[in-house]
Amino acid sequence: MRGAPQEKLIKDLNPVIRGWANYYRTVVSSRVYHECDNIVYYQLVQWTKWRHPDKSGAWRSRKYWRQIGNQKWVFAASETMTIRKHGMTHILSPYAKVRGKASPYDGNLLYWSQRLKNHPLLRGKLAKLLQKQQGKCRWCELTFREGDVMEIDHSDGNHANDDPSNLFAFHRHCHDERQAKPREEWKYAAGINHK
Repeated sequence: MRGAPQEKLIKDLNPVIRGWANYYRTVVSSRVYHECDNIVYYQLVQWTKWRHPDKSGAWRSRKYWRQIGNQKWVFAASETMTIRKHGMTHILSPYAKVRGKASPYDGNLLYWSQRLKNHPLLRGKLAKLLQKQQGKCRWCELTFREGDVMEIDHSDGNHANDDPSNLFAFHRHCHDERQAKPREEWKYAAGINHK
């Protein structure tokens, strides 16, 4: 694109830069993005030298690079038409590593229900409730631990109503404690709102 005007060059390069950067945003790539931005800068310098071989570097800099806001040395045809930088792409946080020698079949259902959407050994209501409640009991607000006995409770007392908003996971002893109290006191415990 040596003969193309600056606007056309920016228009054609921006989708390529955006696509490449989006493809690699799920891995730790900020250092690589910085290197890519440097390479693009040097390629643009070479492009300007080819287009204006008889002009000075200062003249080419004034013609093609601008200061926009706090950013200096932005390759831009106008305030709105600028070359996209790889570093503008937000990097998604990398996936958390699996702890030690953990396996979906090791019996730690709580860990895997929070980590996986579909645990091979824990499917259905309890897995969804553990995810919704972020692994915490709705009565005592303590995190479930491996080996805890968990029970599903219907907040309105109607066992035919399996609507997800009506279901909560409790420790067995918390469930027993809750059931021992009059229903009027349920709404004041652990912030559970009943209508």
